[in-house]
Parts: sequence; structure tokens; C-alpha cells
Amino acid sequence: MIGDIEAGLVNMVIVKDMSRFGRNYLEVGLYTEIRFPEMGVRYIAINDGEDTAREDNEFTPLRNWFKNKRCLGGGTTNGDSMNISNG
Repeated sequence: MIGDIEAGLVNMVIVKDMSRFGRNYLEVGLYTEIRFPEMGVRYIAINDGEDTAREDNEFTPLRNWFKNKRCLGGGTTNGDSMNISNG
């Protein structure tokens, strides 16, 4: 897909969410924040509400970083990370 984008064959990328584009937040950020705008490619991540055609995407890099930490085991899905005792 990246080869087709760089060849000018694709002008829009639509994914379910940012994690479907890539797991490495630095690489995803490189494409969504720098390379795609340079190439005139619109990027849409449906579940994340990301659309590079809008100007209100300033939290996208931060959201991408949090998702990356969760994918790498930096978070939990069962709520145990908030287990605080009153002792």
C-alpha cells in the first residue's frame, strides 16, 4: 500500500482505527503527520475520529502513543491497573 501511495496511485487511506495502519506509533505518526500531508493523501481512522481533512487533530499523536503502550503490554483491559487499597 505504501508503494502505491508513494507512486501517486492512492489519495486517501481509510482504516477502522489507527492500530490497523501500524503498531509502531513513531512510524504511524511519520506517515499521518508528515508523509501523507506532503503527498496530498487524506487519512481517516473511523473509530478514532481522525480525519486529516479537519484541522482539529492535535491530540492524534498522543492518542496513538497511548494505544501503542497498551498494545505492548503497558496497560490492561480488565481494570486491574486501578486496584488501589485503602490501607
